Amino acid sequence: MAAFRLQRVLSYRRQHEEECEHALRQVQLLHQQEIARLDALQTEAQAQAEYLEKAQGTTLTLAQLQSWQRYHQMLSQRIAAQQDVVAQAVQVVEKQRQQLLVARQETKVIEKLYDKAQRRALLEHTRREQQLFDELALMRSRHEA
Repeated sequence: MAAFRLQRVLSYRRQHEEECEHALRQVQLLHQQEIARLDALQTEAQAQAEYLEKAQGTTLTLAQLQSWQRYHQMLSQRIAAQQDVVAQAVQVVEKQRQQLLVARQETKVIEKLYDKAQRRALLEHTRREQQLFDELALMRSRHEA
């Protein structure tokens, strides 16, 4: 079969697609880690709220209440900041997913050209083979006659 003249382009596009897949897996992993951090902060906030509810029956000093309030406020700020980080991670994942889709489309275009070239080469090979068989049959019939 004839060499595909765009083989280097096809190889490059396949490699680029694999790199995009790898990058997507990496940003998805980072996204999951950021979600886990957010979950941990939210769990801590929930535990602190439950602690305050239980402590309401006991006497809390003003200093303890102010300390808890500062801690809760700081935790709320960290949660809000982590929610922003998670939102940014979502955007990065989506951007990388779009890059992968573009890379796949570009690869498919060249793969279609490759398939078309392979079919054309196979058809040409079959045609030549048939032509050779026809010539052999003609020579044999002339030789027998």
